[in-house]
This record gives sequence, structure tokens and C-alpha cells, in this order.
Amino acid sequence: MPATLARQLSDADNQGIRLNSASLTEPATPAEAFMVQRETLALNGWLTAGYKVAIRPDGSSVSAPMAHITHASRSGTAGFDRPAVDALEVEICFVLGKDLAAPGSMPYTRETLLPHVAAIYSGVEFLGHRLDDGSRSPALLFLADRLGNAGYVLGEELPAKVIEPGQTYPLTITINGDAVFTGPGKHPNDDPVAAFPAVRQRPDRTRRQGPHHHHRQPLRRHPDTAPRRHRHQRVYDADGNGCIDAQV
Repeated sequence: MPATLARQLSDADNQGIRLNSASLTEPATPAEAFMVQRETLALNGWLTAGYKVAIRPDGSSVSAPMAHITHASRSGTAGFDRPAVDALEVEICFVLGKDLAAPGSMPYTRETLLPHVAAIYSGVEFLGHRLDDGSRSPALLFLADRLGNAGYVLGEELPAKVIEPGQTYPLTITINGDAVFTGPGKHPNDDPVAAFPAVRQRPDRTRRQGPHHHHRQPLRRHPDTAPRRHRHQRVYDADGNGCIDAQV
């Protein structure tokens, strides 16, 4: 079953379409959903460049590999080319500089994990759901669909103070010069580091270091709308036309 679902999600991704969730077979367990994630990347020859991590209402974590990561240039611009994008989330990203200890060998807390972080960056995650109900799809189907991830733009390095709990920053997002959001940028869990200790839920990936290993930490979530960009970095479509700009 994982191979069949992975093929279906892969085809939908490459065609830029959504599948009817009711017509798909939901994975029986989280482990099976993670298998689908890995198989989807393997089918396309995509390498895992990082991870997005989110916290469920019950406090547990879910995660998904991200394959399409683009670095913004010194001028703050980046190109992004995917078949379909439904929305974006402005985020904080952690880049690990050294491996994490195996789960169980040390407590995963803010104090023990942050020394493993080499840098903190701004980022924009693009969402491109392959399921017709997006994040409202059955939980394990949504997990198998890599939590809707379509790609990521890694922006500028940020000072450590941005990850202190309770911080709020002015956030403005424009599309082709038109402001579509102006308001406070605040982490939904109040603490941008909250999801980091939750990586203990995934022992298969907690030891990896690398310049692209990062955790999904949205400053502000947006509903399914058109794509946009982040702080002093401009994201264009494949032809260099549409400009999405977010400033914090």
C-alpha cells in the first residue's frame, strides 16, 4: 500500500492536481505514513534537504521531509518553480551544525538542543496540497502527503532573540505590490523552539546535521490562498513575473 499511495501522491504533485481523499487508502499507522513520504521522494529522485515539524493539539509532533529548498540571494531574491502552490507560511528555521544525540541518551529540552543549532534563519514554506481537503484531510493521509509541503525558501540569518518565547514582530506580505496581510507575526505555540524538542518522536532523523536541516516554525499561518514571499527576499515565478514579498 505505501508504494501505491506514494505513486498517487507523486503523480498528483508533478501534475499540480488534488486527489479525492475518499478514494485513497489511508495509512494504517504513522510509521506507514512515513514510509509513503520516503517512497514519494525516492520515486522522484529527490533528496531530503530538511524537515518541517509541527505540533499536534495533543502536544505530540509530526514531521515531513522537504525536498525543494531554495536559498535567497544576497539581494533577497529567489526563484521558485513548482506545479502548484496553494499558500505560504512565514517561518523561523533552525539549521543544525552538529548531530543530535540518539533519543533516550539525553533529555531533549531547549537547553540541550539549542547548542546544536548553527544558525537561525527566516524562511517561507510554500504549501501545495495533493489532497482535496488539504490539512483537513484524514490525519495519516495528510502526514503521508508530507504535510502539504511544496517547497521552502531560506532567507536571511536572524538574531537569537527572535526565538525567545512571546515575541511578536510586525509582518507585512505583498503580492505584486499589493499588501495582502499586515499585522503581528507571532508563533502559534508562543515559543518558536516548542517543536524542536518534539523531534524525539522521530528517532530516524534526529541525528542528522547539515545546512538544510530545519524545523517548521511559522510566525503566522495563512489560510489556503495565493503564494507570497518573506522578509527582504523576493520570490518570482518560473518566468520571473509574479513577485511575492514579505517583510518582518
